[in-house]
Amino acid sequence: MAPRRSRAAFASSLPLAAAHSWRWGFGTRPQPYVVPAVQRRVRAARRSAGVSMSGVNGGIDYEIDLDALPEGLAARVRAIQVGPDSPLELIAAAKEIAAASATTPETLPVLVDMLGYNNPVAARIAVEALVKAGKASVPSLIIGVGAFNYAVNAYALRALAGVGDPSVAAVCTACAQKGPIPGVRRAACAALAALRFHDPEAAHRAYDVLLRIADGEPDWGVRYAAVVGIERFVASELLDDETIELGVHVLESILSGERVFPPVSDDVEEETASRAELKSDPTVVARATVALEVLRGAPVPV
Repeated sequence: MAPRRSRAAFASSLPLAAAHSWRWGFGTRPQPYVVPAVQRRVRAARRSAGVSMSGVNGGIDYEIDLDALPEGLAARVRAIQVGPDSPLELIAAAKEIAAASATTPETLPVLVDMLGYNNPVAARIAVEALVKAGKASVPSLIIGVGAFNYAVNAYALRALAGVGDPSVAAVCTACAQKGPIPGVRRAACAALAALRFHDPEAAHRAYDVLLRIADGEPDWGVRYAAVVGIERFVASELLDDETIELGVHVLESILSGERVFPPVSDDVEEETASRAELKSDPTVVARATVALEVLRGAPVPV
């Protein structure tokens, strides 16, 4: 099977609009993130005090005029930028910035940036606000998908799933196929299935991506997410009977351990081991069985 590619290689493989959101840009040399001197001093002091800094710099660049914000809100944004002193401060900042984002859309990138702290409570607050903002949050979320922080990547994809804008299908496809870690690929599969397609052709392309991932992805969790996505697509009523039947065939192959699509590796032993692992994974097999029942009972669109 094909090896996972580096972050830089993944960035260069993204659709042009998304690739430009990566700090390394599209076809350009890496550009370091320049942290203001005051922030460097604050962070150095906090690190020396033994405070965890794993979440600082969620991985996106943005500009915001703090002087244009209300004083209290500006203080919360500044706390996110330099690193809050505690999880409680982070959650409090998340709540205030999320509440303000409805009327102050320039704070939307800050919500994406705070996802880098990988705090589940703050992330839930931020993602809910980003989803509520709808298409206005999509540009910042696309930047988050290309951030140098896996937590930001996955959370941004979850938010894109909630927004449902089909214009991000190419980005979700690239992440589902080539994302650097399973968590990112799982989130991308879920997002791809959640997009509210209006164009049947675009829906078919996304469905085909999920079929191929369910058929050959080496990670069981990503295969599971693809199977769930296949089932979810049937409810969209954008698929014809032939396309649904192909989904049935793929799900049946999961139960039997056979491959529908050509293998991605020329290594026969590796390919055999991969199929044996897929067949022996009870979680994926059980979920494929449920999805198969749904597809077999799906009404054919008129």
